[in-house]
Amino acid sequence: MAEVQEGEEVRAGVPVVDVVNPKSMRVRARVSQSDINDLAVGQTVKVGLDAYPELSFDGRVAQISPLGVVSTLSPKARIFVVLIEVNGSHPNLMPDLTASLDVTLSRVPDALVVPRDSVATSGKRAYVKVQRGSSYEERDVTVGATSALDAVITSGVDAGTIVARNIAPVAAESSTSNPTPAASTASSSSQPGQQ
Repeated sequence: MAEVQEGEEVRAGVPVVDVVNPKSMRVRARVSQSDINDLAVGQTVKVGLDAYPELSFDGRVAQISPLGVVSTLSPKARIFVVLIEVNGSHPNLMPDLTASLDVTLSRVPDALVVPRDSVATSGKRAYVKVQRGSSYEERDVTVGATSALDAVITSGVDAGTIVARNIAPVAAESSTSNPTPAASTASSSSQPGQQ
């Protein structure tokens, strides 16, 4: 929009003012082609404002662009524009602020959640290392939904079990020292599937 000074001539079709309805705010997000298939119209979204981290609003996915455009980061990648309707209002919720979005992809009630780096796989076998006294032992688990940071364990360990973090399957038994891994406690959560 052009800035208009007092006394200037304004031609038809040239925007001179934006009218904002603070009760009907939206966030326009650019979503990578690798993530667009995880989104659907109507999904719930938690909207945060970068300038006001103490504020958050509920919202929902209102519209997803059917066509992607070339990403500014890579000519091989495409991005899609997604419109999020924000529920509620606040004096600090203004146009042109940057926002963060947490989209609920799935909900697993009473899920047992561990850090994703606590789960190792070897072939089709998934396991965690659980603390037993002063050492750790492998225990087979069944893994449910996962996110970038967490994994749902559907069987194999109980809530409160201490599991090792940053584990990886060992290709060959090493005769060198076996360092003590960092630990985390398996915990119950009702929202493991957020991105």
